[in-house]
Amino acid sequence: MADLIKLSDNGDTRAQFILGDLYAKGKGGLVKNTDKAKHWFNQSALNGYGASFIRLGALAKNQGNMIEAYSWYDLGASLAGGKDARYAAKARDALKLSDADEDKADELSTAWRKERSAASDAREEAERAKRE
Repeated sequence: MADLIKLSDNGDTRAQFILGDLYAKGKGGLVKNTDKAKHWFNQSALNGYGASFIRLGALAKNQGNMIEAYSWYDLGASLAGGKDARYAAKARDALKLSDADEDKADELSTAWRKERSAASDAREEAERAKRE
């Protein structure tokens, strides 16, 4: 577990996803913790791991937050690629939100994209500092 946490802390997207999954299910000796699961799935999504969007959408849906779920599925449909993108699009469309709720979900997606851009800029700056 220590190695998985270290890999996750160092930006390994697959390790972040696995850690999120372990927290979501309360497995691997970890206590079920939805907040920690969301954190690790979000980190994995920020780093481009497509399946993370689906898991974030499912967590939001299971908590009854259909607007947030729609946002995660929509992000997955546009950013994940392949079968993950197709699954995310189907899950998004199955929610059948009103136009007003879709607009709210779009606002969440826009905010997340800004967060992703800022995180990317920070990573690039850190890498630039290491080289100097």
